[in-house]
Amino acid sequence: MPQLASFMEVGVTSIYWYFKSKDELLEAMSRAAFIRFAELTEVDLSGRWDEILRRYFRVFRDVLEADPVLCDFIVVRVELARSTDHIEPTLRHLDEIAGVLVGAGFTHEQALLGYNSLSLYTRRAIHADRLREASVHERGFIGGLRGQLTRSVADEPPNLARGLDESTLDDNDEFEFGMNLIISGLHALLAESGTANKA
Repeated sequence: MPQLASFMEVGVTSIYWYFKSKDELLEAMSRAAFIRFAELTEVDLSGRWDEILRRYFRVFRDVLEADPVLCDFIVVRVELARSTDHIEPTLRHLDEIAGVLVGAGFTHEQALLGYNSLSLYTRRAIHADRLREASVHERGFIGGLRGQLTRSVADEPPNLARGLDESTLDDNDEFEFGMNLIISGLHALLAESGTANKA
């Protein structure tokens, strides 16, 4: 409870005074988490749209990996919440980045879907890393797979074994690989539409 009070920036006894139920407490904590997350993910929005996306989602990932409690609220509990009021603090970031993409030539719909694809990818990558660390004490897809196969008594599947032998990626490289695939897809979409801003 003291750790919770510290996170909420209130006294321990205040928790019992202000919140009538567990749901009320979780909603308040979720809002506090999103306010903090929004503050910690402020990034420079100058430069090319693709570099802005990389900059933002690298910070997004770094912030959540550095704070397990914050990560629980942003990555896990957000999908269990009964309302979406607590996400309001982060909507400004979404709007600003959508504006960057619209300025580059994307439609408003494409901008929102592009942001959502990267956000979903980043959150799932973080969540998957946490699960792998808990089960096989390895980070990243390659590391986790290597750990699983090492513990297996069966013969290694040949294609997986070859891929593991060839791979030199760590979990950061893996994250960058996936992020760049999504951004490459956005580049292709922009080229197909012929609306890219040349400025």
